[in-house]
Amino acid sequence: MRHRYYGKKLSRGRDERRRLFSGLLRDLFLHNGIRTTLTRAQAVHPMIDSLITKAKAGTVNAHHSVMKVLSDKKATDVVMTSAKTRFAKRTSGYARIYKMGPRRGDGAEEVLIQFVDVEVPEAPVAHKKTEEKKTAQKKDASPVKKEKRRRSQKKAKKEKS
Repeated sequence: MRHRYYGKKLSRGRDERRRLFSGLLRDLFLHNGIRTTLTRAQAVHPMIDSLITKAKAGTVNAHHSVMKVLSDKKATDVVMTSAKTRFAKRTSGYARIYKMGPRRGDGAEEVLIQFVDVEVPEAPVAHKKTEEKKTAQKKDASPVKKEKRRRSQKKAKKEKS
C-alpha cells in the first residue's frame, strides 16, 4: 500500500533528491527554462508553483523559505523580485512542460520545462534528422538497392567531370 507516500524517489536518497530538486529549480529560475527528463520535470513541477506563491507574499518568512529550498542567494533574489510583477495576474500554473523526444544516449524522454510567459519553442531539429536517417536506412536496407544507389552516384560524378 502507498498510504502517506508522496512524490517519486528517482532512485535517490532523501538528501540527494532534495539537492537534485534544488539544482533544477535554481537553474530554472536563473535561465527561465531547462532541459531534463520527464520524470524529473513532473517531480519538480508542483514545487515551482509553491515557491512562486510563497515569493509573491514578499515577507521575510517567505524569503527564508524560498532560500531554504533553492540554497542560492542569486536565484532567491530573482524569484523574490520577479514574482510580484511577472506573475501578478496568475494564481497558479506558472510553468509548462514540452516533450522534446527521446534522448540520444539512453532513450530517456527529454522535456523542456519553462515559464508560461516565455515564448513557445519550435520543434527540435536534431530529432527530426535522426528520424529521417532511420527511415532512409530502412528504405536502403537491401544490398541490391545499395548497389543501384552507388552506381547512380558514380554516374553523377562522371557527368560533372
